[in-house]
Amino acid sequence: MFKIALIGSMSVGKTTLFQLLSQSSNFKDFTFLDETAMAIIRSGGVHPVDMDNLGRQNFQLAVYEAQVNNEKTAIKNKQSFITDRSILDGLAYSWEFDNFQTMFELTRQHLEFTQYTHIFYLPIEFGFDCDNRSIEDQNFQKLIDTRLLNVVAILGQKIIPLKGNSIDRYQQVVKIIFG
Repeated sequence: MFKIALIGSMSVGKTTLFQLLSQSSNFKDFTFLDETAMAIIRSGGVHPVDMDNLGRQNFQLAVYEAQVNNEKTAIKNKQSFITDRSILDGLAYSWEFDNFQTMFELTRQHLEFTQYTHIFYLPIEFGFDCDNRSIEDQNFQKLIDTRLLNVVAILGQKIIPLKGNSIDRYQQVVKIIFG
C-alpha cells in the first residue's frame, strides 16, 4: 500500500501535480485526498484571511484533525492514497500558535501510525501567484517553506524533492512509484 504526501509551501504546484496524478490511469487504484483546508473553507465559507489569530489557530486544528481522519480512513480501508498537503504542512502553518507543542506530539504519533511511503516535496521554484484571498506574500511563502523543512528534519522524515514544471514532476513521481 502506498501512502504518499505532496508537501510544500503555498503556490508551489502541489494541487496542480495532485490533479495530474488523479487524472492518470497509472493511479486509478489510488484514493486522492483533497487539500483539507480548502475543503473546510468551501464547506464553511470562512477563509483564514477573515479570522483573528485564535480563529486561525482553531482553523488549523480543524484542518489537522480532518487530515488525520482522512488518512486513517484510507489506511483502515487498505487504500493506497495521495494527499494534497499533509499534517506536516499543517504543523508548519501552526508554528507560532499556543498549541504547537501539542500538535507536534500528535503529529509524531500520527506519523508512526501512517508511515508515509513517499513524501514528495515541491520547493519554491516559480513566481508567487497570489489568489487575492491569501494572507500570504512571498516572504510568508518562504517562511512556511523553511518551517516545513525544519518540521520534516526534526521529525526525521525523508523527503523526495521534485523539481521542474508540472509534467516533469508528474514524470518523476511515476518513475519513483512504478520504476
